Amino acid sequence: MIRSKHLYLTLATTAAALLTGLPAAHAAATIDAASGNGAGLVLSATLLGTTVATASLPGSVNILGNTASIAAGTAAVGSTVNGTPYNVSGSVANLNLTGTTTLAAPARLRPLPPRPFVSTAISATTALSASVLDADTSFSNGTLVKSYGGVSDLKLGVGVTSTTTTTIPGTPPITFPGGPFLPPFTMPGMPETTSVVKTPLFSLGLTADALQSTSQISMINGLLYGTNTLNSFANVSLNLSSLVSLTSLSLLGSSLSHSINLSAIAGATPTANTMLGGDTGSLLARLGIMLTLNEQFNTCTSLLTSCSVETNALHLIIDPAIAGLAAVDLKLGHSYAAATTSAISAVPEPETYAMMGLGLVAVMLGARRQRSRASVASRLQ
Repeated sequence: MIRSKHLYLTLATTAAALLTGLPAAHAAATIDAASGNGAGLVLSATLLGTTVATASLPGSVNILGNTASIAAGTAAVGSTVNGTPYNVSGSVANLNLTGTTTLAAPARLRPLPPRPFVSTAISATTALSASVLDADTSFSNGTLVKSYGGVSDLKLGVGVTSTTTTTIPGTPPITFPGGPFLPPFTMPGMPETTSVVKTPLFSLGLTADALQSTSQISMINGLLYGTNTLNSFANVSLNLSSLVSLTSLSLLGSSLSHSINLSAIAGATPTANTMLGGDTGSLLARLGIMLTLNEQFNTCTSLLTSCSVETNALHLIIDPAIAGLAAVDLKLGHSYAAATTSAISAVPEPETYAMMGLGLVAVMLGARRQRSRASVASRLQ
């Protein structure tokens, strides 16, 4: 009897400990600090060491040294301390920017040997157009950080052209005095002539109907959870053409051209971190181009008190260490979110509560069975 009372006391104490040990209001756990940004397009491009374009849109853009003021495109960047909510958005409509600049021509891209009356100039052209670039980022209810970035009807082109100008000087007229049998006469001079030949050395073109992504972090039961979402990947094509070996910056015998329908290869929803293989992948590697579709980074785990999530519908990098001619970093449909919480709550999941309840029932049944056996034994005696 004493043993049974002791067992019941132990069970009651255990149940009380479990109940009182439950977090009083684990739903009240919130994110202490959050930040995020979204952009339809993030671009930096350098050709032959000259910066030709930098842009984060909506936001600011610099095309060949000319900064375009986009009043409607406030940079969609938000941050918070002590859980203050925010909501920032930006949009740019009917963007159309172009620019051209002259680059220093490497010796290997000039005619050899040098010819009199012939000059060579290298120029870069950048063109960017889109019907809509929009983005937003928000922090609400102390438990959700969310960012979005998208672009529609995109046309982006970056190119390098060699222009060879040949100038043949003119000659003045020459007058002959004549003689006894020949009257004086004048031989007409020759006007100066100039011919211009433009040769595309390298071009990169990218078109897309829509590229959009969302990144978000949620706090659920005191834990941080990150989510990457590719919202849209529609009719995306990449066109490359090069007359120059990007590794040696020497002229090729013929132009290397390739058109890649990325949507046809990867589908409407490429799997996370898709990189092209086969002949297309080999070509891109030769040109020093790294292309990732539906790029995703997510550091959120149940063990961290801070984490971040980034999604890019498309990320293209031209490695300057390989290419030399061009260095490009282009993100389309970009979104990013980050969050920090003071502590991770050790909140049992519903399944855990169920298991603890089953354990208590099993212990109680075992105690009852043991008591029945003791009662039967005492009667038999």
